[in-house]
Amino acid sequence: MRPCLRRLSAGSSHRLNSTSALNPNSRPAPPLFYLCGPTVYSSPHLGHIRTHVCLDYLVRVQRHKTPLLRPILAIGCTDVDDKIVKVAKAEKLDMKEVTTKYEREFYDALRWAGCEEPDVILRVTDHISDIISFVDTLLQNGNAYTIEGDGVYFDTKAMDSRKERYGMGYGGWFNRGLEFESDFESTKARDGKKNERDFALWKVHDTIDEHNYSWPSPWGRGRPGWHIECSAMIKKFEDTYSELYGRKMIVSMHGGGKDLIFPHHENEIAQSTVYEGCGEGLKERGGQWIEEWVHTGHLNVKGGKMSKSDKTGVTYESLGCRGDVFRWWVLSESGRWDSDAIFEDRRVVEAAGKLETLRNFMKEVGDEDTSDDLNLVAAVRAAEGRIMDEIDKPRKEHDSGRIMREVYNIVKTASERGEGDGRRQARMLVARYLKMAGFSDWVLGLEVENDGDEENIMEVLTTFRSGVRSLALENPKQNGKFLQLSDEVRNKIPTIKDTASSASSSAGTRLNNPKTSTSFPVSSGMNEDGSYVIPKTYFRTPTYQGIFSKLDSAGVPLAMWEDGKERELTKEEREQLQAMKDAHTANYWGRKPLKG
Repeated sequence: MRPCLRRLSAGSSHRLNSTSALNPNSRPAPPLFYLCGPTVYSSPHLGHIRTHVCLDYLVRVQRHKTPLLRPILAIGCTDVDDKIVKVAKAEKLDMKEVTTKYEREFYDALRWAGCEEPDVILRVTDHISDIISFVDTLLQNGNAYTIEGDGVYFDTKAMDSRKERYGMGYGGWFNRGLEFESDFESTKARDGKKNERDFALWKVHDTIDEHNYSWPSPWGRGRPGWHIECSAMIKKFEDTYSELYGRKMIVSMHGGGKDLIFPHHENEIAQSTVYEGCGEGLKERGGQWIEEWVHTGHLNVKGGKMSKSDKTGVTYESLGCRGDVFRWWVLSESGRWDSDAIFEDRRVVEAAGKLETLRNFMKEVGDEDTSDDLNLVAAVRAAEGRIMDEIDKPRKEHDSGRIMREVYNIVKTASERGEGDGRRQARMLVARYLKMAGFSDWVLGLEVENDGDEENIMEVLTTFRSGVRSLALENPKQNGKFLQLSDEVRNKIPTIKDTASSASSSAGTRLNNPKTSTSFPVSSGMNEDGSYVIPKTYFRTPTYQGIFSKLDSAGVPLAMWEDGKERELTKEEREQLQAMKDAHTANYWGRKPLKG
């Protein structure tokens, strides 16, 4: 994945000059969008991916509507958390190794599903000083308090006492205040908290070890609370782009799954409202911290929400289809973006069939269709009018399913006609709106296919050269011409590399890492039936039988057998094996056929 375009750190600083393309006098400022992203302690499942496909689609629609004011998108990433610490201890890894691995898996999953990369990734560990400063401001204006040896807490009663100033009390934005009051009215505060509703802004963690990230603060070493991180990172996001554009920049849309509405987003609003409300901040923002909130529905399975904790999560790798298929199901068949959906394999198979119909149409209709079919032309223009009406609706009312159904229906209508100008116009309409919705060139019929011929030829040549070379090394007296011919093949096809000098075995070639003395066999990544091994089970194939004794949750080895004893792998060895799995994963998804 290419790096995000901008990484904000606590020391970021930007300056304008007279030649800057972003000079505020020469162009209007784009809107800022912020999405709550992953807590990176385990692999993502389809519920996470559906949420971000829906949010990605809404951002794409906005960019389609205002191409000259392309929204700048930031995604928050929680990379310090008690769950992450627990995983790091269980897998005997540094916490940074855990978060890096699972953040990569998260964005690999989004890329598989056709989501655009964010302009900015905001990681909590990059913004500790911003969070501490934010918490200190809340303390100074009387909206937080400390508990010795415990941490800093938000004072919900203090907000309630000033609700006329802020326009609401705690819990008022999503109408959860009364519900919360009834829950805790008769409950005494525990552990030194003033009120049961109060929540942590900073948690003290004095114990320091290799798996426990903590930072110094005026209140003791510790880690930030969950809710404060987004408020502080959004402020940093806004401040950085305000300086860059030379004007006040405000996040106008904030999104996430609907499970974040309470308490996470309600608490974000509370702490940011009192932060901005202590000055002129709320007036500059139109009287509210964030103008628009979007919350996606849940993906349900087995009668409940798909979740990690209940072990009902389905990974994209196990789905066994292209990401375009899942994206079509999400945008066309799973209901509106803010509604819940039920996941079933058969529904995805049905989506695959419809997507295949679209793709075949896109490949069949070309520029040679020149004769007129006025009825079809009229139908295409009417369909586009309905699509544009849907795009123009407010986000709260927009339904991607209506657009996808218009696209599919026009393809069905056009497919029933002979060659004609209407078919070409239908193709143009379909391409325009599938592209807007984030579908790949493969769906649009633009991806060049070679049916694997080049790969097959390469395999034959590689096998031939390996065999010739092995024979030559076994017969030193007659090896001159053999080795010369073998090297000529290698030189003409640079991707072929020498394998071990011994004859090839069922384990295939071996991959050596110059940083280690270990040589690991490289599996072909193929099952006996010719299908590709699912990446997560790559190191469980026969090639690695008896080599590795323990794998992590992503299927990467943690330990191996050596001289009859179990030995933990070094960091360099794990990196080597991760690279092998990554290479197979790229190969797997690059050549995986469409299911259905």
